[in-house]
Amino acid sequence: ISLCSAEWPRALVAAMHAAPVAAPPPAKRIRRGASAFIREQQVRRSLASQSGDALVQVSDDFAEAPAQAPVAFAEPISVSSSDVTEGIERYYDAATQGRRRLDGRSVAKEALQESKSAHEPVLLSSEDIGNDLSVKNTLRLSTSHLSFRWLRRLPPALLCQSQRAVDGAKCSPLVRDAVMEVCRECLPSLTEAPDKAVRWMDRITACMSWYQLDGPLRPENGLQQARAPAPTAEERAARRRVEEWDEAYRSLEVLLRQGVVPTFSIVTDRFTVSVFGEGSGPWVSSRPGSTSQQQPTREGPCAVMCPSMDELRMMLQENHVPFEVALLRIDSPAAGGADGASEPKVGGRWPAESEAIVPSAHGSALVAAPGATAAKAPEEDTRAELWALRRDGESVVSPEDMLGKVVLSEALWFEGAWRVHALLDVLRQHFLAAPLPASPPPPSRLPRLISPSPFGHATARCAEVIKTQTLQNPAGGSVYTAELGGFFFPRQVRMLLEMLRVLLPSFSCAMLADARHHTGINAFTQLGMRHIESVECERTQGGCAAAAGWKWDFKLGT
Repeated sequence: ISLCSAEWPRALVAAMHAAPVAAPPPAKRIRRGASAFIREQQVRRSLASQSGDALVQVSDDFAEAPAQAPVAFAEPISVSSSDVTEGIERYYDAATQGRRRLDGRSVAKEALQESKSAHEPVLLSSEDIGNDLSVKNTLRLSTSHLSFRWLRRLPPALLCQSQRAVDGAKCSPLVRDAVMEVCRECLPSLTEAPDKAVRWMDRITACMSWYQLDGPLRPENGLQQARAPAPTAEERAARRRVEEWDEAYRSLEVLLRQGVVPTFSIVTDRFTVSVFGEGSGPWVSSRPGSTSQQQPTREGPCAVMCPSMDELRMMLQENHVPFEVALLRIDSPAAGGADGASEPKVGGRWPAESEAIVPSAHGSALVAAPGATAAKAPEEDTRAELWALRRDGESVVSPEDMLGKVVLSEALWFEGAWRVHALLDVLRQHFLAAPLPASPPPPSRLPRLISPSPFGHATARCAEVIKTQTLQNPAGGSVYTAELGGFFFPRQVRMLLEMLRVLLPSFSCAMLADARHHTGINAFTQLGMRHIESVECERTQGGCAAAAGWKWDFKLGT
């Protein structure tokens, strides 16, 4: 087009103001869902299998799509390859995060269950009865095979002897005749071997006997009033009773050191002290740093005080008697996460979330600051310092206390000859109202002393057969029961149940103890805050007398 110079501006202005030419509309972007992404991924996988390209992984949350007609590569696809890849990665990241949350929660639950199962007591044989350190007051026997009326016919000659095995061939003829008379009337199966029957019945009697000395009333002003220049007859008798108790107390300490007395208990109105020496145990210890199987010896006795009061702990601290307190783990829903599951303990240690010790806002107590980490001391050293401060009388809150995962039992543990004998010496001065730093008021009556072995001024006692019954079983047959009352030490209970296997193919035994003095006494064994409520024993192999041929089932209580 030729335009003159005069018309150029006018044509240029017209062209500029002319209506623009309509452009073709853009292609409409097609919405594609998860099925489209799956089909696209199938195509990409088929191509990659031929060319060797890397595959893009898709989340497992997508369901497998049904088989469809293959998509031709020449078919127009409005979604670009970069959009498909971006969408797949976006879905993959979201699904991966969700799966990680679910996997983390399931791992936490599995770790919690493993932690619980790892700390569950394992009780498989009669030897595990020693894990319950409490002295039982009542035993209730039950079986469907034989009546227990023979318990009322035990020969008095056996009850008067010391607790040792009687040689059936060398025992007194009168004792032998008395035992055989009981066997002929009640236990005919034992008449075939008289010597074994005498030894068996002697061991049964030993399991039902103990030695005891009840504590007398202590003079109001101590022994000074009883040692007045001109005491009355009553004052002299009271003084003699206190002196006999003191001699019996000291004899127990000496016999324990010599290995003659395996165990004994000091029973007061407010607490009980159980001492274990050579011949007691074994049990599985739950104390940190100790071997799993613990067996007291003559050189290494153990003692447990349960319960303990603040004034008693202060008295022991002021008189330099070291002790250990019980640290028990509990699973509190309040301390857990969203699912109510508490944080698991992994590898025998709690997660190090709070390590530093800072002053508490609630007073003089010391707490562990959340989120802080000890720079120098390891986790074990920090906790050791916390417990040392608590033993010194400071109010200390450990990291586990803040998480609600531990509780303190009122029991105190003493291990080693020096600690045990120091405890016995301090308690003796406390009971006799001797001058003692930080000593609380002594009890008005001296404590009772009991032991399965004889000691000074003690009298032999035998369990009372409270009742024996024959009940009708609704399923058919009869059930024979017997209830025994007295004091039964852990080793005596074990021996009694083992001896009953000679007569009974199956039986059960329920155990009761004074909850006031024995709650938490097993805090240092694998039972923790629990105790053995009952034991069921059943023969699994006919004619087998070995321990492997018997099944022991334990029921625990809290």
